[in-house]
Amino acid sequence: MQGETKMKNMFAVVAIAGLAGSAMAQSLGYTVVYTDQISDTIGAISSIGSTTTLVDFRSFQSDAATRLAWITPGPGGALYVANGPAPVPNPASGAGIYRIDNIFGSPSVSWAGGGDPLQNPVGIIYDAPRSQFIAVSNPQGNIAQGPHDGVFGVAYPSGSVTELYSEPSIFGTPRPRYEAGHHIVQDSLSGRYIISCVNGGSSAPVNSDPDASTLWYFD
Repeated sequence: MQGETKMKNMFAVVAIAGLAGSAMAQSLGYTVVYTDQISDTIGAISSIGSTTTLVDFRSFQSDAATRLAWITPGPGGALYVANGPAPVPNPASGAGIYRIDNIFGSPSVSWAGGGDPLQNPVGIIYDAPRSQFIAVSNPQGNIAQGPHDGVFGVAYPSGSVTELYSEPSIFGTPRPRYEAGHHIVQDSLSGRYIISCVNGGSSAPVNSDPDASTLWYFD
């Protein structure tokens, strides 16, 4: 991990625009596919601003088992969405990644991988050279850190979980530090991954969220 500061404000919206290349998407005018954490749905916004629900997760699992986050393209032309049930279970058998096929037609949902020690994957991206998803796990409030806070690899197609980077303890680790990882993107020029953290900066404590946010290269 390498640190770069500073970026303030938490990323709260999850969206992609990578699926508009399919014939169905083009015919319907969809430009952005997104997840809705409140309604447990995946939806789309058209080029003229109308919204459509594509997948309703409540149709096959309970609201308590669903808390959707980032959504990203992956193997087989499918979409993959992160799920971290709340409150965070331990062990977290329901925390992981779901695969959504035929999202603009008759969508089908299947389990792509996850489980303990992955607890709350809020950001995911497919790492094709290593046939894995990189998942940023943020259990929120897990002060002990332990094996649950950090960056994980979810192998494809086996779905097994491997810890790639463990978040350092907040006790004795100087700022700026990797803390409260949130989302991950890939730099299109260098190919390096960049992870945003909603805490861990170097500003002085002034309120309940005192530290400026940070950006980290993940290689």
